[in-house]
Amino acid sequence: MLLARHSSSPSSSKYHQFWTTQKGADHFVAGQLMRPMVGDWVGRKKRVLSYADRGSILLIIYVAFSRGVVDRVWTQLGIGDLVLLTAILCALLTLVLAVTMLVGLKAMRLSREDSIVLQFCGSNKSLASGLPMSTVIFPGAQQSMVILPLMLFHQIQLIVCAIVARRFSHNAD
Repeated sequence: MLLARHSSSPSSSKYHQFWTTQKGADHFVAGQLMRPMVGDWVGRKKRVLSYADRGSILLIIYVAFSRGVVDRVWTQLGIGDLVLLTAILCALLTLVLAVTMLVGLKAMRLSREDSIVLQFCGSNKSLASGLPMSTVIFPGAQQSMVILPLMLFHQIQLIVCAIVARRFSHNAD
């Protein structure tokens, strides 16, 4: 459909990967250098620019998922594998939430409020950072299978952290 390329295409060459990485680094450096000149404008247009930001992330997800459909990688994953992957991701999120809370309360001796902040910041990883990196690191059909755990983890994280946040909110009252 959108990306009917295979991993043997020229876009998956080491040169293409280097060039893509270099362009990303150039854009990052240019953005940091321009911040003093455009930072105030960006701050004033934050609401409009957030739609562009979310739209670009949605497009990256769509392209990566479409690549998997075209390359038929989703047929390689059985329901048992998907259930096992989901269980592993749930266990990983539970572990990270518990460790960050314990580190905040016991090791760092933070207040309850600060340890909650640490817990959420330490456990929340985003598609916004993971997907762009995966497009550079993993070429073609590989990317679809690599982003599957990332997409699942993101959904599990959103659901679980919403429940945890609600519980913290009720306990604060």
